[in-house]
Amino acid sequence: MDRHATLTPETRVVLALGAARVDAAAIDDVVRLAPRVDWDAVVDAATAEGVAGLASLHLLARPALRAAVPRTAVDRFAAVYARQWARNTVLAEHWNDTTRALSSAGVAVITLKGMALVREVYPDLGVRPMVDIDLLVRPHDAARAIATLIDLGYRHGDAALCEEQAARSFRQLVRDGAVVDLHWHLGRYPRVERAIRIDHDAVWDRARPLTASSLALGREHGLLHLVHHVTYGSEFGRLVWFTDIAAVVDAWAEAIDRPALIADARRWGLAGATHYALAAAAALGGRVPPDVLAALAPSHVRRAALDTCLGGLRPTSLAGGLPPWRTYLAETLLVDRLADLGRVLGWTAFPSATWLREHYGATSRWQRASWRAMHPFRVAWLAARQR
Repeated sequence: MDRHATLTPETRVVLALGAARVDAAAIDDVVRLAPRVDWDAVVDAATAEGVAGLASLHLLARPALRAAVPRTAVDRFAAVYARQWARNTVLAEHWNDTTRALSSAGVAVITLKGMALVREVYPDLGVRPMVDIDLLVRPHDAARAIATLIDLGYRHGDAALCEEQAARSFRQLVRDGAVVDLHWHLGRYPRVERAIRIDHDAVWDRARPLTASSLALGREHGLLHLVHHVTYGSEFGRLVWFTDIAAVVDAWAEAIDRPALIADARRWGLAGATHYALAAAAALGGRVPPDVLAALAPSHVRRAALDTCLGGLRPTSLAGGLPPWRTYLAETLLVDRLADLGRVLGWTAFPSATWLREHYGATSRWQRASWRAMHPFRVAWLAARQR
């Protein structure tokens, strides 16, 4: 049975054109569906999912595809690609300036996600959208890195915003419309923080040269970082995050140390999340090693529950996203260690003071106490209402 048979023609075309690679079966599917597709809806959805630039590249490289798509849609895809190329070119200049300044200040820096991917995985700057520049520094270098960027002309938000960002070990700084997210932790998502144990010493030990002024994550850690982000950081969507994973697996197939990837996924508490993300990438056409999937597979019961909760191995954004209670449940189902489940569930019912301030505006001790008492009932009420 066709794994996409239950989807709308528009969604099937978005998935085909937004894949890291388009095989003959995908081309045939798009050609067959093209006459009955709303192409404006396809371009809009592909743009929202972050894959319109990649779709433009596929259309340019495959005449059979391009011939089946209306010229207006081809032109709209090309326009998205051109905008992304222009935007990313500006970001690349800021990235070069920023990493050079940090290097000159004696701060080691690792370039993360989009900027690293467009340099190492994707063919050019127009293929993948970027909204910011993600950089990782060591915790003891964070203050010096922030001061260096301020000297370079970057500015940050108000004190309350900086305090909230610091609680998650990052700082966002802006200059001339370019945003730098400066991290000193690979990803602090408070609800699951005690269940996910990233080995930052190993991250720095295995970092690779990217440019004269920047490092890149080791390939296994780069993949795990994408997994961590798509599952716990972006609520199981957008399509571009899954395409990133498929593209990385394809590009680094021979370079990834599979036993090290499996071992680190387990040590970090990301075995279940890695299995889900790689299985989703495989369902979208990525060439994922079966032995890695088999080694990281959770129980059949847990996989069935996760599939029911998420509605399959596709980005949830394609179906309009998930209500918060289903997102929380899916994240909980991915937790590896039984001992950590209680911690995650406890945090869900009784979140931190920082979270209460961010989401409820609870600034005083009395307000925090009130919202902490009411929050479990609000979560239960929202789950019941959104069923």
